[in-house]
Amino acid sequence: MGNFSVSVVIPTFNRAAFIGDAIRSVLEQSVTVTEILVVDGGSTDDTRKVAESCGKLVQWVTQEGQGVAAARNTGFRRAKGDWVALLDSDDLWYKDKLRAQFDFLSRHPDTDFVFGDMALFAADADNDAPEILDPEAHQFLVSKADNLDGILEYLFRFNFVPTSSVLFRRSCLERVGYMDESLKHCEDYDYWLRFACHCRLGFVNHVLVKRRMHDANTMRGAYADNCEATLHVLERMQNSVADAPKAVRRARLAGISLAHHRLGGYCFKQRDYVNADAHFRAVLGSGILPKGVEALKFYVKLFWTRSAKSFQN
Repeated sequence: MGNFSVSVVIPTFNRAAFIGDAIRSVLEQSVTVTEILVVDGGSTDDTRKVAESCGKLVQWVTQEGQGVAAARNTGFRRAKGDWVALLDSDDLWYKDKLRAQFDFLSRHPDTDFVFGDMALFAADADNDAPEILDPEAHQFLVSKADNLDGILEYLFRFNFVPTSSVLFRRSCLERVGYMDESLKHCEDYDYWLRFACHCRLGFVNHVLVKRRMHDANTMRGAYADNCEATLHVLERMQNSVADAPKAVRRARLAGISLAHHRLGGYCFKQRDYVNADAHFRAVLGSGILPKGVEALKFYVKLFWTRSAKSFQN
């Protein structure tokens, strides 16, 4: 399988109820890791006590109030392993997660970044169903698993890279840099896009991690923030794909159009017709419009929005 050294980076904040399970899922791997770097954002519960009770491989780093991107960056800078693995403190790795990835890397040694699929679980439900459900994207990942040239065309549509499945070569930080700490949402999506531009990606066609669904999950209640962050990330990728094939450039525009569509729908529900109209106009201006039933819904909302604006004025 080769000699691989791995640093695991786990950002956390008030996850005493979950972090022990997350760390144990690393310790129970069929491949031993070099270190587990737990970077805490200022927890006020027993997160540190639980983490440090898991053994000597755990290194506790305090970094209060700087956000998850900064926490991961701190872990990246401290990492000593040749490979860096990511794990959120409320997620779990399957027992052979790392072995599956290192078996892949042994067969494809030029790969810089490898990820796999993810399943969801909650306190009252568990399943092993993969989360990457888009058949076209999944077929691409499977058919081109050892060299995902062209992944941007699919990744611009949506972020299908599970953060807790990611394993990358630490030396790639010289090319890709660190996570953008100014982003409070979609910092991971931005990072995967940058890796896709500068490194060789690979895909393991197995469910490698489980993502825990719970009331404190930070993704809940952040729909508009995530759409706005997605829009920002995609817009600033323009120069990075200036010389890319037409299909890739169009995919980025399609992602931008979709983000505007979703933001317009959100503003419409909030009866913020001024901003809804602005986002809907951006969709029209992109030239990439919704299709089928979504097209009908779009034009109904557009008509209603403009009528409501006229009435308000």
